[in-house]
Amino acid sequence: MSRFCRSVWNFVTSRNVAVVLLIVVTVMLAVGAILPNPVFLTEGKKIEMKITSPALFWLGERFNSQRIASGRVFGFIGIFLILSTALCSIDRLITKRQARSGTLFTFPDVTSQIAESDYVPAIKSTSLEDAVRAWFKQHKWRVESQESVAKKIIVGCKGNAGFWGSIFFHFILITALMGLVIYYFGGYRATLGFTEGQSYRLEKDRLVHILEEPLWGLKLPEAEVGLVKQYSLYTEDDPLYPIEHVAVFRVNELRKGRSWDKEVRINDPLVIDGKKFLLQRGGFSPRITVKGEDRSVIFDSFVALRNERGTSDELSIEDENLHMEIKFYPDFIRNGKKYDTETLEVKNPFFSVSVYREDSLIFKGLLPIKKEESFEGNMITCPDVRRWVELELVGEPGIGFFFLVSFVGLIGILVRVIDPDERIYIILEEVKTGVNMTSYTYSKHFAGLIEDRRAELVEYIKIE
Repeated sequence: MSRFCRSVWNFVTSRNVAVVLLIVVTVMLAVGAILPNPVFLTEGKKIEMKITSPALFWLGERFNSQRIASGRVFGFIGIFLILSTALCSIDRLITKRQARSGTLFTFPDVTSQIAESDYVPAIKSTSLEDAVRAWFKQHKWRVESQESVAKKIIVGCKGNAGFWGSIFFHFILITALMGLVIYYFGGYRATLGFTEGQSYRLEKDRLVHILEEPLWGLKLPEAEVGLVKQYSLYTEDDPLYPIEHVAVFRVNELRKGRSWDKEVRINDPLVIDGKKFLLQRGGFSPRITVKGEDRSVIFDSFVALRNERGTSDELSIEDENLHMEIKFYPDFIRNGKKYDTETLEVKNPFFSVSVYREDSLIFKGLLPIKKEESFEGNMITCPDVRRWVELELVGEPGIGFFFLVSFVGLIGILVRVIDPDERIYIILEEVKTGVNMTSYTYSKHFAGLIEDRRAELVEYIKIE
């Protein structure tokens, strides 16, 4: 193998490189988990954070865990770690095979080892060898020996179970990382909007936003879904901040030919054919009707109000060059000269509207539901108010598998720790008056413990 190829092989199979990348991934995910994700903030909270903490909002928008996990760097690291771990296992198997064929006696890392020499007078090397073998056998170490004209090398090895535990951990790690790669290429996240009374078949063009999509495309359940009603629960002391949101959906599974209702809550998603739809947010949806001078309908649609807890928003009618600012008061009260709502239940519904044409205010008024008002010969009214909700379609294939398999991989690490890779090298060389005995040790992780074992072995030999 050329020097360049050897360098590439050493880099790819390097444990240090893998450890550094794992640390990088962990830090990336930890930072991403700490930072706020603006996707899950209401419009009001987003505006507030932009004003009070613009730097934090900027960081959260670009480096939240969702953005990181779907980024190219995260995907590349996952693929590289799979390749590195697989090749590292192959490298270790090759090394073990070579050790069986004699490479074991080339004293790995011998230049970094400190040899200890002892002289044992008036004894044959065979007697010392018997004592060495007896100690290794007593401690359940595997013994290998090699003899030359001038000296004999005896190597005691342990860690065979730990070696296979390490290979098992590598296999588990590869499998777990495959789960991350599956998530990277197969994860999906999209949003759908529903107004009370609205139902439609789940199709891709019905999705409001597609934040993530699988590499092989997003397949939706064959079902028709409709929002029957939405309501919120409040405490008596605080009628403006709900303690729970409930949305009742009716699902018609077209292929199975069955229909059923489901109460969806924040922590109780709608599940259709294994796909989860999470209740994200909602608000009021007034039906805004605008008629022209000839009383022909210019605009007639429910408008989902997304700001200020679902009570305000803006609307543009481009064909007429009109822009509206709408504010809905479900339980209207006057607070001095200020308009307000006493509760978020529809008891005394009013809505205020400001109409602009080319940045010029042409109408501003407060209207009760179903009352018509005129501006520049046009008519505007709100004949009905319903509620709207947003569902988020979320799929994270491979994530649960990753954590489960990673937990199983701890067994391999435990076996590796209990039975680490250790060796003691004993070199026996006969002289006229006795035997010179030199010993080396090798341990990849527990250098202090192997030195204690060497001292114990030498003391045992001297006693014997």
